[in-house]
Amino acid sequence: MRESLTAIPPRVATSALLVATSGWYSGATAEYVEVPISSLLSAIELLETERIRSAQRVLSTYAAQGVAPFVSVLDQAGGAHLGLLIEKCDQGLLILDGTHRAFAARRAGRTRVSGTLITPKRLQPPPAILRPIDEIQEVVHADGPKFAGRQPPTFRPAVDWLERWSDQIRIEGGLE
Repeated sequence: MRESLTAIPPRVATSALLVATSGWYSGATAEYVEVPISSLLSAIELLETERIRSAQRVLSTYAAQGVAPFVSVLDQAGGAHLGLLIEKCDQGLLILDGTHRAFAARRAGRTRVSGTLITPKRLQPPPAILRPIDEIQEVVHADGPKFAGRQPPTFRPAVDWLERWSDQIRIEGGLE
């Protein structure tokens, strides 16, 4: 991530997210929220130290630019970065993308983070065994699967959504 960040307007970021996830969720809503880090759940059970360090650098960049961690931003090269992606599921608030960043923020003493909350019309079962952010373990290198009890039919294709979201931001934001 480059050093200069510009927050993407909430309406643009949330609209793009709904387009990107429309094949998965029907009738969902999306909004920017600020939530207690302690309220977040993750399907990831092991976080690698180097990825946490990278997340700490991202957090520092947000802080240096005066941008709320972790709203969606554009960097100076025009790259779009979706902030924390959270889904309201039947067990609570599930981090779909951004567990390392939330963990790094908690470690830095923050108690709250911002992100985009997607709320499906009908709450979904979790994609794996969920755990509170405080129960996730840091390891130097994860040799096994980082998701415990992964359920393929309910596993969210967040990587695909991020790519579609970035494409949609370019269209809605007039970046193309």
